[in-house]
Amino acid sequence: MTPADAQDADGARSREALAPTLAAPTPTPASVSRPSIAPDDTLPPGEILGARYRIVELVGRGGQGDVYRADDLEVEGHVVALKLMHHAARSDDEKASAMRELRMLAAVSHPTIVQFKDSGWYGARLWFVMPWLEGRTLEQAGRISRAEARRVFESVAAGVAALHAKGMRHQDIKPSNIFLARVDGFEDAMPVLLDLGVAARGDDAPIAGSPDYFAPEVAAMWPTGGDAVIGPEADVYALALALRNALDPDSAPTLDAFSRESLDQRAKEPVAPPSGRDLAYLKPCFERWLAIEPERRPTAAALLRELAVLTAPEDRAAERARTLRRIAPWAAGLVLTIGWFAWWGHGELLAHEKAAARAEEEEREAELRAHRASEEAELARDAARDALERAASSEEEADDRERQARAAMARVRAAQRALDRAQGDRDRLGDAIEEMQRALNAAEAARESERRARETERAESERALRAAREGFERERRELTDQRDRALVAITESEVRGRELEHRTQQAEALANQAQARAQQAEARANELDARIADLEARLRRAERAAAGAGGGEAQEEAMQAPGDLGAEPTIELPH
Repeated sequence: MTPADAQDADGARSREALAPTLAAPTPTPASVSRPSIAPDDTLPPGEILGARYRIVELVGRGGQGDVYRADDLEVEGHVVALKLMHHAARSDDEKASAMRELRMLAAVSHPTIVQFKDSGWYGARLWFVMPWLEGRTLEQAGRISRAEARRVFESVAAGVAALHAKGMRHQDIKPSNIFLARVDGFEDAMPVLLDLGVAARGDDAPIAGSPDYFAPEVAAMWPTGGDAVIGPEADVYALALALRNALDPDSAPTLDAFSRESLDQRAKEPVAPPSGRDLAYLKPCFERWLAIEPERRPTAAALLRELAVLTAPEDRAAERARTLRRIAPWAAGLVLTIGWFAWWGHGELLAHEKAAARAEEEEREAELRAHRASEEAELARDAARDALERAASSEEEADDRERQARAAMARVRAAQRALDRAQGDRDRLGDAIEEMQRALNAAEAARESERRARETERAESERALRAAREGFERERRELTDQRDRALVAITESEVRGRELEHRTQQAEALANQAQARAQQAEARANELDARIADLEARLRRAERAAAGAGGGEAQEEAMQAPGDLGAEPTIELPH
């Protein structure tokens, strides 16, 4: 297939999808002087309306008008959808009313609401121009996902809210009136709400719409109307029902507009929410959106906000994933930081322990040196005393002893200085040891603080994990409870269905018995009527005979005539 063929095929499908919707009922305008073609006739290709729009082809016919594809002669290549109403305006008032309604609809500016671009008169028949859309209707799309439903129905709800803000009701919201238009440059189709032909303003407009999407208050008044006021809540009901059927088209409810029983059922019984495991959690929402009482339903603007619930499970999962992604680098960094501090603290502790060991060793060496210096000084003092004693005994040896004494004293002073230096070294080593001990204590305190911080962080992480697990467990329990409730409801429904079927069979059997007995009674009644007629005939003959023959014989025959009928008939009535 060539690209041109594909484009023609897409255009044909779009025309088929769009035509029934655009051809739906539209307000009828008033008269003008130009004659018009008959309602059953179609405009020929090439006919120009409004000196601007050239008819290309008829794409659809509806109860109130025909839809044509037309070329805009003022804009080259511009294609539009033109709707021509069947019936001519009957009066100037009708014409003014139609134009006023058309201007009112055109005043609603919203991307989701189909826009009227131009209008005019063909004889006494109104025509108006709308954009030509390529795509398909929501009804043709079939079942859609919750995410797609949220995207589509948020746009439609916004458009309906814009209508309601102008004091208008659409009155015919349904999947076939929600068009998914393809727009160049956009991957997703753009929802457009079509068919404003039966849109109404105020409370005095007649009720209208498609029976399958009647709100309960509309079904209760159909078709004669009533005293109740139809408000924008009916549009919200139809929109919610369209959403329900888009999510679960296989169980879409229907309504017979010609059956009072079907209408009463819609007016009094709520529509079942969509079925399916992934849709069960939406039941409370649909119970409120499709409530029998209009005041329980949200406004269109509130429904727009509430439609986020359609993707709530995915949104929660995405939020959890984002949280985990945010926490993961922090947790990894925390683990690395704790590990580094643990390694650094352990290294610092080992370094301090080694320094303390070295300081203790140096202190022991200094004490040993001081002890040796003290011993040497003691020996020097002993030698000096010996020298002095020898000097006293010998003058000759005095000088030698003096020199020896001086040398000994010098050694004593040197030993004392060495002892002082050793003592100073010992004091300095003691200060160094104290400083190292303080550093060791500080390192130990830092390690303890880090340990407490790690324990606190671990406790917080455990609490966060417990909270996450509890949240997951709550969700699991909720889903399990919802599933169990759904199973119980299904089981109860099946039991009630079987009971109803059994009772129906019993009722049918009783009805058949009653019918048979009625037939028997009717047959016996017919037999009795025949016998009575025969008796009356004999009585008449007896009377005539009595009148002709006279006397007792005729009377006797008249009295004996009833006896010829035999025993008096009896009728056994059915119990």
